[in-house]
Parts: sequence; C-alpha cells; structure tokens
Amino acid sequence: DPAIRLLACKLLSNLVRSDVGFSNKKLVSSAIVPGLVRLISEGESPATEASLTLGELVEKSEPLQKSACDANAISSIAKLLNKKEKDVEVLVNSLVALAALSSLREESRKTVIDEQLLPTIVESLKNPNPRVRSAAASCIRSLSRSVKNIRTSLVDAGVAEPLFGLLNDSNLEVQLSASAPICNIVLDFTPMKQTFIDRGGVGTLVKLTDSSIPLLKLNAVWALKNLLFMADMKIKKAVINVLTFDRIWRLLHCTEVGVREQAISLLRNLSYTKEGNSDTLDILDEFGGLFEVLQELLTKSESTEAICQALYVVCNIATSPKHKLLLMSSCLLEAVLRLTHHSEDRIRLAAVWCIVNLSWRSNPPGNARSKVDSDELKESQRRIGQLREMGFEKRLAEMSSDPHPDVRYRAKICLENFRYDFSESVSRQLPA
Repeated sequence: DPAIRLLACKLLSNLVRSDVGFSNKKLVSSAIVPGLVRLISEGESPATEASLTLGELVEKSEPLQKSACDANAISSIAKLLNKKEKDVEVLVNSLVALAALSSLREESRKTVIDEQLLPTIVESLKNPNPRVRSAAASCIRSLSRSVKNIRTSLVDAGVAEPLFGLLNDSNLEVQLSASAPICNIVLDFTPMKQTFIDRGGVGTLVKLTDSSIPLLKLNAVWALKNLLFMADMKIKKAVINVLTFDRIWRLLHCTEVGVREQAISLLRNLSYTKEGNSDTLDILDEFGGLFEVLQELLTKSESTEAICQALYVVCNIATSPKHKLLLMSSCLLEAVLRLTHHSEDRIRLAAVWCIVNLSWRSNPPGNARSKVDSDELKESQRRIGQLREMGFEKRLAEMSSDPHPDVRYRAKICLENFRYDFSESVSRQLPA
C-alpha cells in the first residue's frame, strides 16, 4: 500500500533527522531515498508528500542528494510538475524538493536545467500563492550557486524581473526566500548585477537593512556586501550615496553577530582598490571615526570572523601612500602587532598582510624600470623604521617559523622589506 510505505519512510526520515541516536543512520537514509523516489515516480496520491519528505531528508547531505539523483528523483519530480493540472501542494512540495536536491551539487543543478524545469520555476515566482512564490525563490537560490547558471541559464530564463520584485512582496516568507538568491546574483561576474542596480535594487536592499527581522536584515547586508565585491568607483558611490556611512556604523554595532560580520565584510569590499588607487580609498575619508571602529573590532570583538575582516580593511587602507601615513599615526598598529600572536592561522595571516602593505616600498628590488622619487623612498624608510622600533621585524622573524605555511611564507617575504638597503636605492634616484 503506497500510503503505508509513505508513513514508514516519513517515520524513518524523522528519526534520521532527529537527535535520536542509532548507529546506522547512513544505512537507513540510503534505504529511505529509493523508496521515496519510487513513490514519487508512481504518481499516486502520496507522491506529493513523498516529494516534501525527500526534500527534508536530503537538504543538508550531498551524498543523499547524489543518491536521490542517481535514482532519477529530479526527472520523477519533473513529471509531476509537467502535468497540466496540479494543485498548490504539488507545486510547493515539488519546488521544495528541487531546491533541496540541487542545493549542494552542481550535477543536480545541471539536471534541473536539462529537465527544462526553469520555465516552470520562473513562472512560479509570479504565482498568486505566497507558498509557491517562496518555494520557487528557494529553487533559484540553489541554482544561483552555480556560476554557469547565473551567467547563462538564469538570465535566459528571465529570472531577474520576477525575483527582484519579490523583495517588495507583501509576504515576509517570500521576501526572505527572495533575498537569499539576490546575494549570489549581484556578484561582480553576473550579468544581472547591472539590471538589479538599474531597477533600484540598491535602495530596496538598504531599506531591508532596517528590518526588524534578523534574517532579512542579514541577507540584505550580505547582498550589499556582494554588490561591492570588486566593484568600480561608479557602483561604490552609488551604493554609499544610498547606504550612507551612518547606517554602516549602525550595522557595525548591530546586536546580531552575523549582521556585524557582514557589515565589516562590506567595509572590506568598499575599501578594496587596485594598485593603491587613492580615489577609491578617499570615499572612506567621509566615514568619521573609522579608525576608532576598527580599533574596537580588533581589540574587543569576540568574533574571529569580524577580527579577520577588520584586519583586511586595514590591509586595504594600507595600499595607498596617503592612507599609510594615517595608519602609521594611529593606534591600530599595536592591535595588528598583538594579533600576530593570535591562535587562529587566518588571523595571523591577515595581520602579516597588514605589515606587508605598510612596509611595502614603491621601488621593489630587481625592478629596474621603476622610477620613484627619493621622497617616496625616504617615506618608506621612515615607516619601516617606526615598525622596527615597535617590534614588528622581530615578530616577523619569529613568524618565519610559524606552523602554518602561508603565514611562514608571507612573514619571510615581509622581512625582505625590512632588510632592503634604502640608502643605495635613494642614491640611485638622485641626480649625479
């Protein structure tokens, strides 16, 4: 009896996903999956509920997603969705299952595309039922984790217009589901990024950063952070004009740890510049109290992620000669030095990168084509002298034996900056 088989599968699935301990969870899971797929393929009344149960079972397990796809789960669900008459439950449960099945596996995402399910998913974004819209947005989230899909399939299917519109949906669950894939779609390499900006997406995200719903606020800040990743000056100014530094300051002091971490990551992306282009960093001059905020993060934050991101903000600021001077006269150097002793490898590595940029000279050894005036070389020498007096050179020598290979390598590279003969370089730059 299909109904009894479904109940048995649901019972075992609930046990597997619960905290009840038994030794053969993997074995039981692998046995449930084919049974659920079989129920879906039979197309009887339990098929709809079997789809939902399958989605819940495999959502967080890549091996189970593979097992389900090997059993033709996606093609079985496609047959349900391709029926001319289907009620809301069929749509919702099928879409939830597809979102789960393709959340972790690129091959599963490819199968969803190959089964020509995208038109149905996109159309479901416009469905009058909010549960259907939410489930469809979850599907887009899973599919948008593929760079190839973002660049081609999703664009061709016309995802942008209906998905962006859901950010203003009257239903909170729909807004939450839609805000998640936006984080992927606004990355620098996606063709939908400019479309999102042109449609006023920045203003919508900024508005959502004021949401009282923590997850919606988090997704909005996350999306803004991704929007600024490798962005040019035009986009950075467009974002800051709407977002404002006052709001960034508030987000950096938000009670939710995740929001704070994303806010400092946003600041990292904002401060990133190619080859020390001070025009980009000049944007940060409008952020009153920036160094104080960074000092607070580096010395008082209990989040290692926030500390790491704050260090990379310092690292980015240190790429500009003008801003190097500001850092050298700040209290941030002592915090950076202290963090070279941190227990986490990535924190020590980020701290070394700060020292690399602060000690970097405009005329590296062996670069005969570099023509830098003596003032710049003398300024580099002065910075290194100050860093040496503070104990950075000694600490770098210790870190050249760090247990982590990346930290060791960067420390050794940085030591070369301290041991370079500046007097010879200056004399070569002066007229004969």
